Amino acid sequence: DAVVCSHPAALCEAWLPFNKSLLLIVTTNLELARENPQRWRDWLKTIVALSRAPRVVIASNNMYDRAYVHYYTGISPIYLPSLA
Repeated sequence: DAVVCSHPAALCEAWLPFNKSLLLIVTTNLELARENPQRWRDWLKTIVALSRAPRVVIASNNMYDRAYVHYYTGISPIYLPSLA
């Protein structure tokens, strides 16, 4: 089983207790739904930890958000464009 999370990407945190494979697709600014400074810092730590997990794929559907994620986390998400 796997879960796809995309808008906002931070909602992937809701699935963490279920130990599922995750496809986290950043489609807007990474901080959406994490505007509080402490929640933002916690989310950045979480996404960095997720990037190291073997059952997690972090992607972005556009080059801007790919660069945005890289700037704040050092992670280079897979570019997975929306084709619809």
